[in-house]
Amino acid sequence: DFSGDGWLKSVRAGARYNTQESTLRQSDFNWGNISEVWTGRNIQNSSPDGTVLLLGGNPNAALDALVSPLFGTYEFDNYQRGINTGLGGPIPTYTGPAANDFQGFQDTFNGLIDGLYGAGNFGPSGWRPLTSRNGVIEGTPYLPSEIGQIERDTLAAYVRFDFESDPGADVVLSGNVGLRYVRTERSVDASFAANGFDNFFAQTALCDPSFVPNDPSTFVRPGFCDLDLVGLEAALGDGFDTQRNLQTTYDEFLPSLNLKLDIPGGHVLRTAISRTMNRPGVDQLNERITLQSITGDPVPDGRGGTVRPFLGFNGNATGNSSLLPQTSWNIDLSWEWYFDDAGSITIAGFHKEIDNFISFAPVPVDISGEGIPEAFVTNTVINPLLRNTEVNSDERASVTGFEVAYQQFYDFLPGVLSGLGAQFTYTYIDSEGVANVLDPSIPSDDPPTARFDVDAGIFPRISRHNINAVALYEKGPVQARLAYNWRSAFQLTPRDVIFPFASIYQPATGQLDASIFVDITENIKFGLQGVNLTDDITVTEQSINEDGLRAPRNFFRNDRRYSAILRFNF
Repeated sequence: DFSGDGWLKSVRAGARYNTQESTLRQSDFNWGNISEVWTGRNIQNSSPDGTVLLLGGNPNAALDALVSPLFGTYEFDNYQRGINTGLGGPIPTYTGPAANDFQGFQDTFNGLIDGLYGAGNFGPSGWRPLTSRNGVIEGTPYLPSEIGQIERDTLAAYVRFDFESDPGADVVLSGNVGLRYVRTERSVDASFAANGFDNFFAQTALCDPSFVPNDPSTFVRPGFCDLDLVGLEAALGDGFDTQRNLQTTYDEFLPSLNLKLDIPGGHVLRTAISRTMNRPGVDQLNERITLQSITGDPVPDGRGGTVRPFLGFNGNATGNSSLLPQTSWNIDLSWEWYFDDAGSITIAGFHKEIDNFISFAPVPVDISGEGIPEAFVTNTVINPLLRNTEVNSDERASVTGFEVAYQQFYDFLPGVLSGLGAQFTYTYIDSEGVANVLDPSIPSDDPPTARFDVDAGIFPRISRHNINAVALYEKGPVQARLAYNWRSAFQLTPRDVIFPFASIYQPATGQLDASIFVDITENIKFGLQGVNLTDDITVTEQSINEDGLRAPRNFFRNDRRYSAILRFNF
C-alpha cells in the first residue's frame, strides 16, 4: 500500500502451485434390448396370442414364475389434482427385488436373461448388467478401460495495481489493472480398444465359393467378401484393449481492467474489460475409444437368417483428452444514478466473445501407440478412422445484452409505510452458440445435433427476456418480500435422447415467491416462506418441423411449497 497524494494506491502480487489428482470411473452407456417388443421375437415360444410378456398369467409357466414377483401396481391418488389426463387405474411398477437395490436389479435381470436365453448366454443385443460383462474387474461394474487417472498441475501468478485520482475532486477516477498467468500441465489416462475379427465378421462362411444358398433368388453375396479378410484378421486378431497416457500443456494470460468514475449528483460510470477461461470437465476429457463397425439393414443370408452389410469402421463418441479451455473476452459498461440514500437506477451493457467453444465435430482417431498391432495401424480399411466427439471449435460464440435496474425504499412515506420498497430488473440477452456438426456417415447413439436447421446454433438455456420484480418491506422487527421472476422461452437441448430426437424448449415461465420474518428477540427470528404461489407448471415443448412449430412434450407440477422457519443466532 502507498500513502501520499499519488494515483497509485497499492500493488498486489501472488503465486500459487496446485496439484490435483482424480480417479474417474465411468462405464459406457449400458443399453440393450431383451424383450419381445424390441427384439421382435416370440420369447415365450407360444401362439401369437402369447408373444407379449405379461405382468402375470403368461402361458410359459417358467417365464411367468420369473416375471410375476417383479411387478406390482400403484394407484395415483388425486393425480395432477384431479385433472383428467386419461391416466387412470392402477399403474404397473417395479415393486419386487429389482426395485430394492442395485444388487437386486442385477440378480433379477440376470435371472430373466438366463430364463429367456439360457444360463450364461446374452440376449439378442448382447446385454447383461454392468457387473456381468466380460472382463469387468471383480467386485466392480467397471472394465479396466473404464477407470483412469486425470492429473493436473497448475502454476498461477498475478499482479494487480490499484489506483485513484484525488478523492477530494468533483470527479474521481479509480480502479485497478491486473494480469494473471496460468500454466497447466495435464495428464489423462485414455484407452483404445477393438474386438476381435470374429466379432465383426462372424459370417465369413458366406464368402466361401462352395457356399450354396437355400434360396438363390434372395441371396446377395455380402460386400465384405470383397475385402482383404486375411489382412483384417491379422489386424484385429482376438482384439486388444490398450491404455495410453495423453499429456497436454497450455499457457493463458488473463488481463483485466476495472474503472469507476464518480461524478457529482450521485452518478457513477463503470467499465470492466477482462479475459477469462473455463476448463473442460473431467467427463469431457474421458477418452475411451472403442472400434465400432458401421452396418446396413439386414438382408437374407441364404440360410434362413440375415446378415448386415459391412459399411466401414468408426470410433465411438467418447470424450476428448486434448480439449483446451474455453476463453472469453468480456466487456461491461454501466451507468448508475444514486438519486437517494435508498434508491438507484442502473443501466448496464455487456458483451462476451467465447473462443475455443466446445462443440461436436468429426475428428480422426490417433491409432498409433504401444499395444496396437502394426497390421492394425497400416490397414487401409480401418485407417483413416473417424469419430464424432467434442472439439474446440474455430467458430466463436457470443453473448450480448443490457440490463435496466431500479431499486428504492420509500422512506419518505409516513409511519409504517416508510418501510415499503421495490426492486425491478429487466435483462435482454442476444446469444449465438456454435452448431454441432457431425459426419452423417458415422453413426452415433446420441448425436447432439439439432434435427432441424432452425434449432441449430442456439446458445442453450439462455432466455432473451428476463424480468425480476420484488416488493419489499423492512421496518422495525419485520422483513417481508414478494418476488416474481419471469423468463422468456429458451432451448434446453438441441436434441432429445429419444425418438423423434427433437430439440427441446421451455416456454416462457414465471414464479411468485413470498417470505416474512419477524425478530422475536435480538437472537431469535421466526419466518414463513411460500414458493411458487401461483402453482406454475413447468412445460417443455419439442420442435416438430423445419418452420419451428412446437408441440407439448412434458408437464411438471412443482406444487406450492410452504415453510415455517425458526432461526437462532449465537
